[in-house]
Amino acid sequence: MAKKTGSVILDIDRIRHGTQIAKELNPDEPLSELGREQVLLTAKVLHKEGVVLDSIATSPKLRAKETAEILADLLDYSPEEIIEDARLKPLAPPEESLELLATLGERILITGHLPSIQMIASFLLTTGHLIDLEFQCASCAKISIRNINDRNGTLNYLFSPGTIY
Repeated sequence: MAKKTGSVILDIDRIRHGTQIAKELNPDEPLSELGREQVLLTAKVLHKEGVVLDSIATSPKLRAKETAEILADLLDYSPEEIIEDARLKPLAPPEESLELLATLGERILITGHLPSIQMIASFLLTTGHLIDLEFQCASCAKISIRNINDRNGTLNYLFSPGTIY
């Protein structure tokens, strides 16, 4: 879905993947059982809040894709519609990630990695300097913004599974 113009506010949730299995044990680094539980807790909060999505986009790395699939399942989003894009890889320049976000609709969820997930959030919130937002495993931040290129969004929340009671 193309980004609409005018006074539409884009709501973008960024979620860092859950804890993964160590690379020494599995070179693909899939989610561990703890990681799956972390993502499920985050998904339950978003479901309880009534989150409805236009798009889910993910890094092509396995742990991010698994995170997106768990979220899609609980948020009634078709897993077949998840967009896998290299512009969400760990070291992807945030400017490239923003190009992708501008094409995804009004209510977007992305799953990814450090440092890119943190840099995307910072680019959406401010110009000129990096904001140090702490994205623990399966953390979720929601930013509302009128125009991605203006870089003056509002941080609505940032939570991690460890803060959910």
